[in-house]
This record gives sequence, structure tokens and C-alpha cells, in this order.
Amino acid sequence: MRAQVKEKKSGLQSHRVGRRQAARTAESKVEDRGRLVEQGFTILVVDDEVDLATNIRDILDAEGYKVAIANDGKAALGMCRDNHFDLALVDIKLPDISGIELVKKLTELSPRTEYIIITGYASLGTAIDAVAQKKILAYETKPLDMRHILDLLGQVRERKRAEEELERSYESLQKTLEGIISVLASLVEARDPYTAGHQQRVAKLGCAIAEEMELSQEQIAAIRFAGMIHDIGKIAVPAEILSKPSRLTDMEFDMIKTHSKIGYDILKSIEFPWPIAKIILQHHKRLDGSGYPACQK
Repeated sequence: MRAQVKEKKSGLQSHRVGRRQAARTAESKVEDRGRLVEQGFTILVVDDEVDLATNIRDILDAEGYKVAIANDGKAALGMCRDNHFDLALVDIKLPDISGIELVKKLTELSPRTEYIIITGYASLGTAIDAVAQKKILAYETKPLDMRHILDLLGQVRERKRAEEELERSYESLQKTLEGIISVLASLVEARDPYTAGHQQRVAKLGCAIAEEMELSQEQIAAIRFAGMIHDIGKIAVPAEILSKPSRLTDMEFDMIKTHSKIGYDILKSIEFPWPIAKIILQHHKRLDGSGYPACQK
């Protein structure tokens, strides 16, 4: 018992030293802290040692992080239901649940949160259990080396910034792609007034069927985009044939049937995230292999 009390006091002293060091360097980091607060990098500290959790919060707060404290698993779960945390420092021994089990439950609530396990009772078994969890980044023993913790947090923060920037870039490219495809669809329908709106209807119907089949969002996106421009090959078909009010001759219909292959040739060199060109090539094929182009089985 005395050994445990001594260990807690030692840990608390270490955190107080770290707190004073953080305070001395705080003025030189005002600009960086402002950026962090604006971006809202949030941390949850889960530890039943109230003084220790408070000191960790104060140190992190001095570095510009937004920090919340939970003293048991139940409180942590409640906070994660109502808030998003980028990272959580979790004590491995809590009054109502183990830290490892808590991480599993928190991950279900907040899949993007990452974790650092902290413990005053280090063992090989708990270390192995922690490393086995994909979202656990580190396993730190008390008394904590707060300089090392801050380095870890800095790495996580920068990586998340890069991931968010990449995600924004992807969303921007996606919008650009959607705009280009929409323009192509409009060009096709402008030349074929008898089927105006047809591609949009095919895209909508195809997505409805895909959702009913419980296909993935990626597959549904592929179907939507392919549906929107599946007749792009009609750009090469003479307008007088597309707009002919009377029955087509066999020769004219043969020319119409080239549009799926022409659409494929137009798009095959473009690196879409999905096999758009192949979908367009095969959109007049049937399950039994009939349809056109005749060479496609």
C-alpha cells in the first residue's frame, strides 16, 4: 500500500514539473495554440486519479489542446456519445472497466478516435493486449514522460491534418468529376431531344436497384456516374439520325448501335475510380450474352 502511495506521489510530482515546464514555454507557442483551438483537436483523459488527470489536462491545455476528463468508463462512454475526440489517454485500470475493454466500446461509438494507454501497473500481458488493438498508438507507464506524450500528440495532430487535407482534396476532385460528367450528359441529350432526361432516369433507377441489393456506396457511385453518361457515344452519331421522327432504316440502326463502343473508346483512357468505360461498353448486353456489341460475351 505504501509503495502504491509513493508511486502516485512520484507520478504527481513528475506531472507538476512537466506543468511548470509547459507554462514557461507557453508564451512562445501562442500562434500555434491559436491554430489548434481553431482546428479543434480534442483529447479525452480517462483516469480515476483526479489529481493526475487534472495535471495532464492543464499541461495539454497550455499547449493549446481542448481537453475533457472522465474518471471512469461510464463517464467516458457518455462523453463520447455526445462529443467527438481525436485522441484519448486511457488508464488501463478503471473502477468499472479495464482500459482495453473501454477502448473497444469507445471505438464502436467513435471509429476515428485513437488512443494512448497509460498505466502504473505495467506487465507484458497488458502491453500485448494494448498493441493488438489497431487504434491504440502507444502504451505509456506512470510516472508519465509528458515531453514524450506531447511529441506523440504532435505527430498524431500533424498526421490528422494531412489526412483531413487529403480528404478535402478528394472531395473537391469528386465535385469536379461530377461537374464534368454532368456537362457531358447535357451535351449528349442536347443532340438527342427524343431521349432528353433518359440518362438521368437510368442513373436514378440503377442507384435505386443497387441500394435495394445493398451494394456498397462505391458501387452505387459507379452505377450513378455510368448511368449519367452511358450514351456518350451518341456524340459520334449524326444528329439527323438521332432526331429522325420516322422509323430508322437497318443501316441507320446499325449506326446507332455503335454508340456503346464509341463511348468506350472515348472514356477507356480516363482513370476513373470505377470501370466506367466497361460499363458503358456493355450497357446493351443481356445476361445470356445477346445484345450489342456482338463481340462481347
